[in-house]
Amino acid sequence: MNRKAEAASDHGDEAALRKPVHDKDYRENFARSLFLTGKITQEAAHALSPRIKELRAASGDPITLYIDSPGGSSAV
Repeated sequence: MNRKAEAASDHGDEAALRKPVHDKDYRENFARSLFLTGKITQEAAHALSPRIKELRAASGDPITLYIDSPGGSSAV
């Protein structure tokens, strides 16, 4: 493969990564979804913890966590 083809291939891969992924069951699973908005802090983690435990106790179904954050430590 020549450099031009490699560059085109690389560009295509990047475009694929930017393509949004749609969860077909999004609305069905909404009841087991949690949202974290703002900075990721110890306080935010402590606020989510009881809700996560509650959902886990209710069912073994997956829990989805949506994060909309400018940053912070994700290892809290």
